[in-house]
This record gives sequence, C-alpha cells and structure tokens, in this order.
Amino acid sequence: GMLPENVRQDPVESRKALQQLIELGYVEDPGPDKQKAAERAILESQYNLARVFIGSFRYPEAAGILTDLVKSNEDQGRFTIRLARCYFEMGKF
Repeated sequence: GMLPENVRQDPVESRKALQQLIELGYVEDPGPDKQKAAERAILESQYNLARVFIGSFRYPEAAGILTDLVKSNEDQGRFTIRLARCYFEMGKF
C-alpha cells in the first residue's frame, strides 16, 4: 500500500533533515558503506535493548543479549561491563 499524498515525505527534505541531525551531532554519519551503517545500527539497538532490560531488573534477558554482543565484539568493553553487572545482580559470581 502507498501512503496518502498528505503523509508522504519528500526524499530531498528527508536527506536535508538527516544532514542537519548529523551536523548537530544527534546521529552519526552513515558514510558510504550502507551495509556497515546498518550493522552498527542493529548493534546499538541490541545494546540499548539490553540496557532497558537492566533498567527494568530483567537481568537474564539482558545477559542473553549482552553475551551475544560480547562474543561478536570483544573490543567493546561497555558490553562486558554491562554483562558483568547482570551476573552480579543475578548472584552469579
């Protein structure tokens, strides 16, 4: 289905809005590699979901996500630190 004319976005205006958000520092410039930018967005989405789980005391759910993130991104200490907190809160020393 197509959106009605009154709610469609002009692609030129959308690009201008995105560029303005990049210049203001609200979003990262995706750069020329769109695949890598999409992978980064998924990674950050998963990390943020884990943080939501931690904030709502759902440590096992957060630990599952963070375990996968640590395995695939060993250089990201922030994932390891959050995972350690989950284990601590679950009493898994």
